[in-house]
Amino acid sequence: MSWGEGYVTEIEYATGYFAKLAPRFAQTVLTLQGVETRGLEAPTYLELGFGQGLSLNLHAAANRGEWWGTDFNPCHVLGAAALAQAAGGDLHLLDDSFEQLAQREDLPQFDMIGLHGIWSWISERNIDNIVAILARRLKPGGTVYLSYNNLTGWAALAPLRELLARRRILLGAAADPVADIKDGLQFAQTLVAAQARYFEAVPIAKAWLEQLTNQDPNYLVHEYFNADWKLMSFPEILERLGDAKLGFAGTADPLKAVEEVALSDDARGLMAGLANNPTLREMVLDYFTMTQLRSDYFQRGVRGIPACDLSARLGALRFIPSADPTAIPMKVKTHRGEVPLNEALYAPLIELLVKHGYSPITFAEIAAALAGHANETQLRKMLLTLIGTDRLAPAHPADITTAVAERTRRLNNYLLERGGKWSGVSHLASPVTGGGVGVTVLDQAFLHARQQGRGTPREWADEVLTRLESAGRRIIHQGEELTDRDRTLSYLIAEANSLAAARLPILGGLGLA
Repeated sequence: MSWGEGYVTEIEYATGYFAKLAPRFAQTVLTLQGVETRGLEAPTYLELGFGQGLSLNLHAAANRGEWWGTDFNPCHVLGAAALAQAAGGDLHLLDDSFEQLAQREDLPQFDMIGLHGIWSWISERNIDNIVAILARRLKPGGTVYLSYNNLTGWAALAPLRELLARRRILLGAAADPVADIKDGLQFAQTLVAAQARYFEAVPIAKAWLEQLTNQDPNYLVHEYFNADWKLMSFPEILERLGDAKLGFAGTADPLKAVEEVALSDDARGLMAGLANNPTLREMVLDYFTMTQLRSDYFQRGVRGIPACDLSARLGALRFIPSADPTAIPMKVKTHRGEVPLNEALYAPLIELLVKHGYSPITFAEIAAALAGHANETQLRKMLLTLIGTDRLAPAHPADITTAVAERTRRLNNYLLERGGKWSGVSHLASPVTGGGVGVTVLDQAFLHARQQGRGTPREWADEVLTRLESAGRRIIHQGEELTDRDRTLSYLIAEANSLAAARLPILGGLGLA
């Protein structure tokens, strides 16, 4: 087993996309929370520990600015470089350690620096290196996105991680860490079967173990087998970042910003009493939400938007449906179960989105259309809720969409070609939102067939079936492998027709079709 300052390096990280790293997302969510942002329209941007580099490449393609990233794993850098070359964007990729990066003198000052998850998996020395990077390289007014394992959310499950990691050390690590993680999960299941009191006393651990068996083993290796694995409370995070002059700007989780969704009436009453102590308030909030991976925005110099400017700043924000607005449910799934939405408030907004179609709409246009029905504060909360439930996405000004359209087209063509070969990438770059859009591998194959001149859903299905047969692959539907050719074709035709009727209009609005 090799370690990069305690970090697994010989196994590549799972390919994933993380929207909260996107500058347009950060700018919109913070503005809706009343927080000033600077430099995010065309940022000088750095991602620390970019993994496979999918998020970094999608964001570099779909935004203006200058883009940098480092990851200690050279295989990650090579993969990310291939994506960057396909897009033809301005992307600087390094395989520097955090210590090396902290000592470099040739880096620019950054408007935004993003770290997803990496903070919790590295040594104390590397945390110090990251803080040094933030201190030296973040501009005044710059924004940091940080996600990290939260002490409260992990408290009941930490012993399970300790069992998996410590067992591996005590038995001697195998050459294949993926085999080790699978073996460790099986061992933990034997403890459940033998009625180990820990699993009886902590039912959530038993449920969590079941979930782990269905997760990407490469991700699990990084989460559970790194030499370092830290759980920190919000005050501890704030204290560490204070050395870089960073303050808490706002949550990166839109649903947590809406108290009516995140908290019960009793909890909101209790939290109101903590309004004058925001650090304690955020810490207590974790006891209500039990968030495992907390995600926040921090800034060097946090400023609220002046009241005289707030309406204009909000009014300029643009939004676009990222799902069928006619199918928006009146319930939101949260940590406390399903929370009903106020239908009298939301129904007119949804009706407006339906009428407007799959094109961007400004906050000002929404406010004008709903004048007398919902005030500015209510609209902010409603839009945060729809963003947090992936029904609505922040959108660029039209000139930025035009400027980045060719880059996103080149990158998406490359990804669609890979999707036709059944890659694990499940997102494409939107020139409209400045972020990634989830598109299933099957839909990517249909889109690629469409690009190749196949004009009808039936022709898309025929093309995909040919590719499946050529690759020796089969469709799995509802847990069943489809082995009969006619059944497979029938399924593909149905899915292609569904894409054409329901999903293609949405993808078209997002600049993907």
